[in-house]
Amino acid sequence: MRRILPVLIAMATLSSPAVATAQEPLVIPAPNLGGKPSDDAAIWHVYGLIPGDILNIRSGPGTSFRVIGALQEGDPVRNLGCRERDGGFWCRISTYDRPSISGWVNGRYISDEWLPPAGSQREDDEERVIPGTAYHATGTLRCETLGDTRITACAFGIVRNGPFAEIDLTFPDGYTRSLTYRAGRFAAKDGSEVRSRKQGGVAVVTVNGEETFHIPDDVVMGW
Repeated sequence: MRRILPVLIAMATLSSPAVATAQEPLVIPAPNLGGKPSDDAAIWHVYGLIPGDILNIRSGPGTSFRVIGALQEGDPVRNLGCRERDGGFWCRISTYDRPSISGWVNGRYISDEWLPPAGSQREDDEERVIPGTAYHATGTLRCETLGDTRITACAFGIVRNGPFAEIDLTFPDGYTRSLTYRAGRFAAKDGSEVRSRKQGGVAVVTVNGEETFHIPDDVVMGW
């Protein structure tokens, strides 16, 4: 009996990849379980689902745990950490919806590099621009410059496209800095050096070590 059991386990292990391949046409590489893949590693997106399919959120890391929610392609989530299990990996996430749901998902279906399928457009990408502007939202946010201890208010205008965005930030003197946002990363349109870190739900973005902007997640994602 002791000899038969290891053989059965080995056969089950060898057969499982074939089943997974048939059901999962797009395989997302496992994340670095101990690293930070982006400036804002917390914000990932659901990526690679079969059209019309959903990603179950479970109460624990495995298919034996009960389903407590569901996600669609492109939905943003906070990645709270991943662990290897049963030859794959599961990630603990929380949603940005209110009320937020926290649970576990198959790690193959979340990524910090989400790209929309060719020719597709989600309904929330069709957000109307504000009349008389080119932006989906406008307002002010905190900003500061090197050598000036004062924190002032910069006007912003943002154009959103799913998990992507373009942000124009204007200082009180009229100078405008244009940034892009893609899956957790900020970049300057003119190629300037950009660094960012998170303080709760706010990204502190510094350009060329001289300009600093405090950009809330709500502004970028449109919640």
